[in-house]
Amino acid sequence: MANIEGQADHAAAEPTTNGISPKAVASSAVGLLVGVLIAVLNAVQEANLLGGLPMPAQVLLLAAIPPVLTFLAAYQAKPGDVS
Repeated sequence: MANIEGQADHAAAEPTTNGISPKAVASSAVGLLVGVLIAVLNAVQEANLLGGLPMPAQVLLLAAIPPVLTFLAAYQAKPGDVS
């Protein structure tokens, strides 16, 4: 499509990210840290944090924590350097 004044150029090159996006770094780091933290808490028998919940609720809660925190970390991080 030809360039028309006042309209977006649909043939323009796609923007590229220089390096690794801060959102990707934040979400990956938080996902790793939360996974390790949950593993450590499960390994320590005295840390009975979820003991009062029924087993299905414990499983669902432990499965939901990493993706929720990963999403929040990516949401809060600054966007990448796009050129």
